[in-house]
Amino acid sequence: MGQLVHDIGNDLGALDLQAAYLAELLGGAPERGEIDRMRSLVGSIAKNLQSVTALLAPPRIHPQPWQVSKYLDGFREDLASRYPRESRRLSWDIALGLERFSVDPELLGPAMVELCRNACEFHQSDSPVNVRARVESGRWIWELSQWTPAVVGSPSSWGVVPFESPRRGHYGLGLFYSRRVLAAHGGELQFLPEPGTGSLVTRMALPLLETVD
Repeated sequence: MGQLVHDIGNDLGALDLQAAYLAELLGGAPERGEIDRMRSLVGSIAKNLQSVTALLAPPRIHPQPWQVSKYLDGFREDLASRYPRESRRLSWDIALGLERFSVDPELLGPAMVELCRNACEFHQSDSPVNVRARVESGRWIWELSQWTPAVVGSPSSWGVVPFESPRRGHYGLGLFYSRRVLAAHGGELQFLPEPGTGSLVTRMALPLLETVD
């Protein structure tokens, strides 16, 4: 897979260079606009290819110690800045003290964003998606509770394999990526339907470095 992606990337780069050369030959001719649009499409294909490659690659974490509550404050600020629509749909219930964990924020952050966006997308209610953060048995527990009465497939298999449910612009890689990032941190990801309520809980658990009473 890696070699295939590399070869396609090289071909796209060569195509872009050829298009740039043709654009120079055309100068100010009206046809140059078409060449520029073709280069834009090539660039979009290359960008999508890079995104897919990054999501498929095994995560290489560089963990740092963080106070969980401070990390979560920064995550919420970043989420509100980058994804304000989803951020406004979340209702937070945080019960944390001075607990610490060791994580790579460059990888964990995007995984958590994916889970938030996924919950908001499939939440079938005007009420907020409830988010809880707490400590349980030496682990940090982070849960998103959405109302999704018609669960499709087996939640235990979601995100286990790539390309599970592709559609235009989405390739079934977000949950796959999130699972791998959490596993690399020694954590786990579960999707837990609550029978009789229509609720689906996305549950993430990460080990703590220490617990301070």
